[in-house]
Order: sequence, then C-alpha cells, then structure tokens
Amino acid sequence: MAHIYDAKPGDSIDWTARQMVDWANESHWPVECDFNGIRIEAKPGDDPAILVAAFMSECERRSQEYAASPEGQEAKRRQIEANQRAAESAAEGIKPFGLKD
Repeated sequence: MAHIYDAKPGDSIDWTARQMVDWANESHWPVECDFNGIRIEAKPGDDPAILVAAFMSECERRSQEYAASPEGQEAKRRQIEANQRAAESAAEGIKPFGLKD
C-alpha cells in the first residue's frame, strides 16, 4: 500500500519529487504520483534527484518513441512544411503574426 500524492497544476517535477520523498520519510510508507501521465514512486530514504532523473529519462524515451511513430513522422512533416511556408512568406516581405486574446 502507498500514499497517493496529488501534484497540482504548475508544480514542477523537482518540487513534486521533494514533497513525495518528504512525505515518504515522515510516514515510512511509499508515496505514488501520476505526474504528466508518468507514474512516480518515492520510498522512504529516496533521493529526489533520482526520481527527477528517472522521470526525465521516461519523458525522453516517450518522446523518441513518438518521433519514430507514424504520427510523429507526420507531425514532423507538417512542421517542416509550415516552416517552409513561413520562410517563403518572409522572403516576400510578409511578417509573421500571432493572435492574442
């Protein structure tokens, strides 16, 4: 059994890992969290930096997996095309713009 830590919007992975380890140390129980879709578990005595490194490693693994997928390849192709259109427009003197509320 483990405690469930509920990370709040805006919490960083560093903050979350420190809070989880503090709680695990105080309660002497593991603490679990779903942070941006990635499960993290802190046990009493864990180093928060190790949790952060594991989280970042999983983020990178998922990113590479997506980039190699058909969906990722299609997104890359669309981004290249958008960049080319933007460069062509800039060459014609058309400046990019952004929408604001």
